[in-house]
Amino acid sequence: MTELIIYLMTALLFGALSIFGGLAMKSRSIRTFQFQISIFIIIWVVGEITNIVMSNFYAGDIAEEIGMKIHLVAMVAFAILLWTRFYHSKRTGKKIFGDSSDYYTG
Repeated sequence: MTELIIYLMTALLFGALSIFGGLAMKSRSIRTFQFQISIFIIIWVVGEITNIVMSNFYAGDIAEEIGMKIHLVAMVAFAILLWTRFYHSKRTGKKIFGDSSDYYTG
């Protein structure tokens, strides 16, 4: 039963990876919030996949450590994303998340 859950979680994470990868590719620009948050979630999902696969199929503490380091990279990227958006909005007087053209319309 535990192995079934592991395989199901891994499959769902790969599904999420493909969805957010597609959203990142459909973004018109690297500067859009949709692209930036999609990249953050992709890094986060890759860290979780690594954590699950390494800790369940490879024994040892190093497996968990690799997944946690990838999560750390995701959190640092998210902090940089929010900080640069905040700094840029204060400098230019614009909204943090841009205008309605940043959002995916179809």
